[in-house]
Amino acid sequence: MPSFNSPFADLDLIRQPEQANDPLLAFDAADQYLLEHLAAQALQPSCRVLVLNDSFGALAASLAGRQQVTSSGDSHLARLALEKNLVRNGLAFDAVPFVPANEPWQGPFDRVLVRVPKTLALLEEQLIRLQDQLAPDAQVIAAAMIKHLPRAAGDLLEKYIGPVQASLARKKARLLIAT
Repeated sequence: MPSFNSPFADLDLIRQPEQANDPLLAFDAADQYLLEHLAAQALQPSCRVLVLNDSFGALAASLAGRQQVTSSGDSHLARLALEKNLVRNGLAFDAVPFVPANEPWQGPFDRVLVRVPKTLALLEEQLIRLQDQLAPDAQVIAAAMIKHLPRAAGDLLEKYIGPVQASLARKKARLLIAT
């Protein structure tokens, strides 16, 4: 089983639903890039982080116990994967609170890590709800593989959050950083 190595943790991650000899990974280069960017910021342990659309828990599980992290999304499989991956890596299954997409978040958040969803309507709805949940000087960092990153994602971040800076591509992944 391949492990996910980030500046925060080395994790053994699985996808949901579990399949024997599954050749697909529970993480990608966008997850790695996002966590490396976050580590370079040297955040305080009191920093409140909201993780949106974390497919299999790679982001939230990496930050568990290091930051005050909350995960949210619209996928039941993502929630199951997060819980199983936390336990698989020696953490309590509820070490990261999961807020279903239809329930309100309890901000303010200093950092918001967003895996850009395939449905831009979901991203837009999340950004609208996020506006009054951000702390002063908060950053929203969106990540995606370039082939899955529509131009409109940056436009939505700029419309609802603020000025956007696109990172250089790394391993076919890109970050969009809004302040």
